[in-house]
Amino acid sequence: MKKTISTETARILGRYRVLTDGIDVSWVNSGIELRFRGTRLALSVRSTSTEKIKQAFLQVWVDGDRMTRIKTALGEDDYVAAYGLEDREHTAKILLVSETQWHPFAFLAAETDGEILPPPEAPAGQLKFDCYGDSLTCGVGTIRGWPGPDSDWQDSTLAHAYRVVEHFGGDGQYTAISGWGVMRGYCGDEPSNVPRVFDCTTMATEEKYDVASRDADYIIVMLGTNDVAKPFERETLRDAYVSFFKKLRAVSPRAKIYCSTTEAAVPALDDAAKLFSETYSVGAVRVDIPKTGHPDYAGSYGHPGGEWGRDVAACYIAAIERQI
Repeated sequence: MKKTISTETARILGRYRVLTDGIDVSWVNSGIELRFRGTRLALSVRSTSTEKIKQAFLQVWVDGDRMTRIKTALGEDDYVAAYGLEDREHTAKILLVSETQWHPFAFLAAETDGEILPPPEAPAGQLKFDCYGDSLTCGVGTIRGWPGPDSDWQDSTLAHAYRVVEHFGGDGQYTAISGWGVMRGYCGDEPSNVPRVFDCTTMATEEKYDVASRDADYIIVMLGTNDVAKPFERETLRDAYVSFFKKLRAVSPRAKIYCSTTEAAVPALDDAAKLFSETYSVGAVRVDIPKTGHPDYAGSYGHPGGEWGRDVAACYIAAIERQI
């Protein structure tokens, strides 16, 4: 049996756009969860990446077990997600774990040798997390041994944000772009700031997503590393953080904001968290995290590895649990 991916055949994870032949996503950790009866599962997907980003990576879980990692190619194609399963009911989760940035990635159809069943429902009382960040949230470099631009070195599920959401059994949305900041990008380009697109459904279209209707319980922010790559004024960066926090508060009035950044931006973020918390009853908490440059955290592409994401997640989890 083969069925088109839609809200009637799958639970859609993350922000998405409905197409005539499937659903379109572009943020990391977006994807689908579906139920099926059979011994195998195949997926039809469409990638429109460019020469810079030649492939997208998917991670498959079946019945909670981490299984196949799929490297997709440009264009439309079919991929085996699981095979050799017991002939019974299964639940599969498939996530986009690498960046496609401004290039749409579409889940088109699912096929099994048995039957595609109605999609699973969201767990009752599931906490909602909205996560904003840069390459550290996208999981760049989390897989070691990066020898070239086409290698398998990125896995967003090894980064801190996904680990935090999974710890709490939550529903996460991840708005993160490599090289971007809270006020400007790594090269100093001011349009490259996450607050400008924080409410977009996909990067490809920049159409607006109704963030307010989601009513998040928690917000995780890790931005600032790219902002301080060029000379900066502490007060200017502080004001950029406060401005973003105000945007987040306007659409998520009850969500506590937990924020962190790498070393050079910490003083400005400290100032911002204190200033914001003096103004709003539900404020912002700066989370202390390990330094990225420790040898134990060496990853790929000049980024820390998955061990850093694990330890940073532990810091966030502890901070959240102290507030619960």
